[in-house]
Amino acid sequence: MWSKKIDVTLKGLFAVLLIGLIWSKFLLSATQFLLIGLIFIFSWSRQAFFKALKEQLFWILTSLYFFHLIGILWTNDLNYAWKDIRIKLPLLTMPIIFASYRAWIKERKNYFLLFFGIVVFSYMMYSAAIAIYLKQPLRDILLLSHIRFSLMISFSFAIFMYYAYEKFSKKYFILFILLVAFLFATYLFFLASFTGYWSFLFVSLLLLIYFFFKKQKKYFFLSGLILFFFGFYLVKEIVYVKKTCFPTYGFFTVDTPRENGHPTYENLEPETIISAWNKRSSHTISSSNDSLFHTLVRYLASKGLPGNDQGVLMLTSSDVHNIENEISNHLIPSFNYTEKRLYEIFWEWYAYLIGKEYTGHSFTQRLKLWEAGLTIFKNHWIFGVGTGDIQQEFVLLSQTGQLHFLHNKILRTHQQYISIAIQLGIIGLLLLILLTFYPLICAIKQKDILFIIFALLLIISMLYEDTLESQVGVSFFTIFTSFFSYQTCLKT
Repeated sequence: MWSKKIDVTLKGLFAVLLIGLIWSKFLLSATQFLLIGLIFIFSWSRQAFFKALKEQLFWILTSLYFFHLIGILWTNDLNYAWKDIRIKLPLLTMPIIFASYRAWIKERKNYFLLFFGIVVFSYMMYSAAIAIYLKQPLRDILLLSHIRFSLMISFSFAIFMYYAYEKFSKKYFILFILLVAFLFATYLFFLASFTGYWSFLFVSLLLLIYFFFKKQKKYFFLSGLILFFFGFYLVKEIVYVKKTCFPTYGFFTVDTPRENGHPTYENLEPETIISAWNKRSSHTISSSNDSLFHTLVRYLASKGLPGNDQGVLMLTSSDVHNIENEISNHLIPSFNYTEKRLYEIFWEWYAYLIGKEYTGHSFTQRLKLWEAGLTIFKNHWIFGVGTGDIQQEFVLLSQTGQLHFLHNKILRTHQQYISIAIQLGIIGLLLLILLTFYPLICAIKQKDILFIIFALLLIISMLYEDTLESQVGVSFFTIFTSFFSYQTCLKT
């Protein structure tokens, strides 16, 4: 059906597509259009495309995009609407590509998945080397969102585990998988990504269940070993941070702001604190409303020092340097990456329970944005506000004082289901649910473990992230949803 030349060309283009997913948005976009152009050159792909137009699956995968186009009819901000349409174009292009090349892809499934895993692993090692060389945090090195890359790492781990079982049986390959798992886990800990923690544990658990039912003792033990050590380390870190920094709080109960168990704002003498601090540091504080004042007060409490000039005088020079760099707890410099992230999450959660500000804190800020998003949805629940008016609605809501913490920043809900509900109402929300859960049902019916893992990872991530609102996010979702759907769903 296809010559060797065509085969090599398609292999190269799909390889560039997967490389572009991580390395280059330009390559990612350009490759899509090249692949679509070739569809109408080859007779077999052209026939497959016209066949797809008659299939239910194609319209399930593309209906959300077409409804975004319709949503322009009742939107006011056309510039934002067209920008959103361009970003979400993969919701249309990827189903076209994978429907048209389904016959060729069917014979190259292993190549496609393993190559993606290799691309992810290679970029992981590259970014780690650059971070070490430049002595910078991993997040500052990445060319894409750490959330997206964490999901890619966890999915790649599943790919390698699956093919180790399905295709490779030699003992030395198990040692290789253990090494890969160790490198993946270590990288995620240094990345300090909440998504990386749960997704890696979740994939390990699903693989454990899969190998149990497959009666593969060797790989069941391997999955369990990885799950145990990764989970044990994470639980150990959670317990350590909780007991050290928040010993008097329950998980849902707080009394007063504290640092390491010491009250933060009791018996304060703001004037003497400011006077003493300005004598010790060039980073002067003008009033108790300055953010640096609150950093200083929290730091004093973390060391159990009094909230007055005597407490400031008891600070060491390294303490002063830490406070000047906006470090609010004297233990933070000694924490590893995981402990720092866990401390941030705990502190944000307790600040939220107490009712403190949310600015700059991703976890608690999300909670308030979800509340605001649901408020907007309730007012426009049938058809939504339109494809382009979601940010306008948040601006209007911020002017009422509900989102005062944004301070003129334009943010979305960071929850994909709420975002679509705001834009396109209950109809759009149902289309998104259809797009995400129909492929999952197909995967479960066909017992396709990699498809199940991918679908669940993306569905869960959409609960706290706008996955489809960035080019890389929507491309990652549509590439593998379309890839698996046309290899699996048509069998059901």
